[in-house]
Amino acid sequence: MAEILQGDAGSNIRGASRSRIHAENLGGPISAHYNGSELKVHLRHWGYSYTDPLWTSFIDILLSVPREVLFPCGIGMGIEGLLGLYIKLLWIQSQLRNREQKAARLKLRFSDFITAFEKDPAWNKWLGSKVPGIGSLGNVKNVLIRCSLITTDQAMENIRS
Repeated sequence: MAEILQGDAGSNIRGASRSRIHAENLGGPISAHYNGSELKVHLRHWGYSYTDPLWTSFIDILLSVPREVLFPCGIGMGIEGLLGLYIKLLWIQSQLRNREQKAARLKLRFSDFITAFEKDPAWNKWLGSKVPGIGSLGNVKNVLIRCSLITTDQAMENIRS
């Protein structure tokens, strides 16, 4: 699953599908000089576009698994890496133009997943881990707060428990 999602949000995929979300850098295109002419260049990095139904479907599949199986077995099978991709995509989308309208559906479904995960004993350990690719932002908890996926009160409650 992680490989499919990783490839879908790649910078080299540019489809005409209506379900594909495309975003632009907040600064807009940059200027470049080539052969004496000035060009406008649109940079595209991983996470600038993705297929919304694909990403939300994987969350729906995970949410259909009983919680007592999903989290204990998922942790052992590397679900943290998959969740890291979601957090990374939502973080990148939050930094792009038209971010609220574009990623709202995915953000809502991922919030549902987080709400279910909060009740699991592995939740606190996961909150303290780093997100692959954006470790400079700190741990998962910090990124979730910055993406408005959890509140600071929720984060503090988890620290206390």
